[in-house]
This record gives sequence, structure tokens and C-alpha cells, in this order.
Amino acid sequence: MKDACPTCGLSLTISNSVGANLLNLVTAEFVLLITLAVILVRTWPDPPWNLLQYGAPLLMVVAPLTLYPISKIVFVAFDLSLHPAATPDIRVHGIGDPPA
Repeated sequence: MKDACPTCGLSLTISNSVGANLLNLVTAEFVLLITLAVILVRTWPDPPWNLLQYGAPLLMVVAPLTLYPISKIVFVAFDLSLHPAATPDIRVHGIGDPPA
């Protein structure tokens, strides 16, 4: 991922890694929970336990890696919606600065 937005210069690396990681892990857990529930409900009398035994850990590795860029952008948007006055403080120098 880029360190800053090429259009507005908003930094994507300053003080948002903890929140983005938390959002990423919670989202990955929900993806696993929903996937397991759907598989179990649809195949209930005889669930595919071998598929679940190997697929669940694989999903828990793939989901956070796949969802991280999306969760990082969503967390930045959420952070900006809560702290709109802080936007000038998190711009990268030279990119997105208003003309003097």
C-alpha cells in the first residue's frame, strides 16, 4: 500500500495501525464464524469435518491477509469521521498541501 493518498496527501501510516489491525482481526473472525455456520447448517446431518479441520485454519491465514488493505482504509475513514478537525495534522508534506 502507498504511504499517502496520491490525490489528497492523507497519510495512511500515522497512528492507525492498531485500530486497523483490530478491525482486520475482528472481520476475519466474523468471516470464519459465518462460513462455519453456513457450512454446518447446509450439511448438518453429516458435516464435512475434514474440510472444516483443514479449511478453518487456512481461512484464518488467508482472510486477514486479504482483508488488511480494505480494513486499513475503512479504519482511516472511520477515524476521519470521528476527528475531522485533525485532517491538517496528518497530511504528508508536499502532497495535498493547499497552495500558499
